[in-house]
This record gives sequence, structure tokens and C-alpha cells, in this order.
Amino acid sequence: MLGELAASDLVAVDSPPTDEQRRRASSELAVHLAVYAASSHQAVAHGHALSAVLAGWLTDRLVMIDVEGALYFGSVPVLECTPATASPITAEAVARVLAREPVVIVRGHGVFAGGATLEEAMQRVTSVNDSAELFVRARQLGLDTHALAAKPYLSKGPQAH
Repeated sequence: MLGELAASDLVAVDSPPTDEQRRRASSELAVHLAVYAASSHQAVAHGHALSAVLAGWLTDRLVMIDVEGALYFGSVPVLECTPATASPITAEAVARVLAREPVVIVRGHGVFAGGATLEEAMQRVTSVNDSAELFVRARQLGLDTHALAAKPYLSKGPQAH
């Protein structure tokens, strides 16, 4: 659990990993290794972020409707992979996206994010989940999320109203 992680919970792996490292690492090790091979990310974080998973069922690309999400991500792609976990298909698809984007949601599974540090990658997972929660709540209220995402205050340019 994120709030209870300690340094001893992290598994550093060589490339290629030893058998012991493979045994201790996440079942998503293949995804992490594929991302490292395909991108400049120095760290990869993965989490089963509930709001992001739910948002992934509602859209193929999560367009942010909050200022922070719009500023840092704009939008986040949603991948549909079968199987969605611990597979070469997922590893290849996630690596391909994270080579050009900081974050991706795998439908029905969770969020993968890259970064210069593990802290940055995990912050991206958390931020996307927070933005996804706003998106899901807006949909529950019947709000037009496309119209909200088009609001001028979500653009990166300076504007005053």
C-alpha cells in the first residue's frame, strides 16, 4: 500500500534481472523493463488507481478538466490490452506510449507513469488519479466533460477574465 511503502519494498533490478530479482519484483516487471528500453525514463511507477481505472472505462483518452491536470498532462491515453496484466502485449503497448507520454492508463487495470525519479513517476500516478476523480464525478453529475476541458482557463497561455 502506497502509504506504507518503505525502502525495503522497492526492488532494484539489473538488466537483465537475476532470478532472485525476478522472484522479488512485481508481476509487471516486463512492463517496467520494456519502458526503460523504449524511453528515457529513469523510473517507472505503477498503481491500481481506482478513479483512473474507472475513468478508463468511460473514455479512450482522459482529457483533464482541472487546471493542474491540464497543465501537466493535457490528456492521458487509455490502452486496452488483452490480457491487461503481466503480459508481453501490455509491456509492448505501455512502453510504446511511455516513449512519448509521461502517463498511460491500462483499461481495467491501472496507471503506468515514467519519470526522472521514482518520486516523480509516483506523483504522476497520483495526480492523474486525482484528475480522473474529478472527471468521473463530473460525469456522475451529468456535466459535459468535453465542454469543461475546452474552458479557456485550462489553456497554458496567460488569460484574465
